[in-house]
Amino acid sequence: MPQCSRVELMETNNQGFNVATFPCEFGVCDATSMTQTSAADVDAMAFGPGADYTIDSTQSYAVKTAFVAKHFLADDSWDLDRIETTLS
Repeated sequence: MPQCSRVELMETNNQGFNVATFPCEFGVCDATSMTQTSAADVDAMAFGPGADYTIDSTQSYAVKTAFVAKHFLADDSWDLDRIETTLS
C-alpha cells in the first residue's frame, strides 16, 4: 500500500524552493490529505534572487534528489525511508 498519495519533488520560483509529501492515514489515501513538509533548518539567506543568497535563484543551480530505501533482508523487499533534495 502506498505511503503517500502524492509527493511534490520540486515546487520552485525565484523566491523559494519547496518539497512536500501528502501522506496516507490509516491506509487511506485521498485528495484531502494534509500537506506535510519536512526540512532541515535552512538559513533565510540560503535561496533567493541576488548575489546575497547562498544560492542565487537568478543563476543556474543544480538539484539532486535521492530516494533512500531500507532493505528488509527477511523478505528481500525495499521500503522508502526518505527523500533527500540537495541544491548546489
